[in-house]
Amino acid sequence: MPSEAESVPLPFPKCRILYVDDDPRSHSLVDMYARHRPELIIAHAFSGNEFNSQIDAESPDVIVVDINMLIWKGGDLRSVVMRQRETAGVRIVGVSAVVDASSRRYAEDSKMIALIQKPIPFQDFVQAIGTAMQ
Repeated sequence: MPSEAESVPLPFPKCRILYVDDDPRSHSLVDMYARHRPELIIAHAFSGNEFNSQIDAESPDVIVVDINMLIWKGGDLRSVVMRQRETAGVRIVGVSAVVDASSRRYAEDSKMIALIQKPIPFQDFVQAIGTAMQ
């Protein structure tokens, strides 16, 4: 649960977030964070198929994605997001159970705004979304 100090708002407008992860616990954590930040509107995808349908249906401002999901291994996440004009400008924040040189390089190559280690700290999440919304 975010502490009082952590819930001090950073200024950013309402934000539609598509959270893509195959771990239900991470989805629950992000939902809890959204209860403390009502300007965050969260849509969820647990698989590549759900991602493909949700990205069009939800028109997210930011995509927060687990970079270790099997659907991304060897794939180009950024090209999936840029496949349509409407989503080409969407900012991506990566999350990973392990943040190391390889995952940092992948995040850089995919032009991610930030890479956050799981479990996702509230303040890191809010700061990454704030940066993405600038």
